[in-house]
Amino acid sequence: MAESNGLLDFLNSPGGMGLLSAVGSGLAGARRGGRWNALGSGLLGGVQGFAQGQELQNQTERQKAIEGRQSQMFDWQKSAHEQQQAAMAKQQQQQAAAAAPTPEPALAAAADQGVGAAAGAPGYVVSAVLVHELAHLRYPDHGPEFQALIRRFPDHDRAEAFLAGAIHARSRFEV
Repeated sequence: MAESNGLLDFLNSPGGMGLLSAVGSGLAGARRGGRWNALGSGLLGGVQGFAQGQELQNQTERQKAIEGRQSQMFDWQKSAHEQQQAAMAKQQQQQAAAAAPTPEPALAAAADQGVGAAAGAPGYVVSAVLVHELAHLRYPDHGPEFQALIRRFPDHDRAEAFLAGAIHARSRFEV
């Protein structure tokens, strides 16, 4: 339970302030220049000064509370902004990684040159190139999902080895 100072607590309350004001007003209304008049005027001045001090203190506390809330809001906004910046940076890194050229296997290189590059090649090579191109309908890049899909073709490794040799031979004899 809060500590009580009795009369001082009462005088500090709105009811106590009202009583002091009433007494002070009554005394201030006494004969001008008399002792009671001076006492009443002094009491009224004290009550008014006290009330003004209380109001100033209340305003200061309200201002501190507002500044505290503003500071919390600023901190929240700063944190949200930093999180947003981090998320954007992460997204940009992911986009850059996805767009970065990956070393293409020989099959991808041949497919990029078109099925015509496989002309005269064994049927399993032509089929592998077609599988490669059809896989692009589902995955536009050569990412992990794309690679997993084309590796399901039974002769993929053999076709890739054939095309790697063909591309190497072609590059050696081209001027």
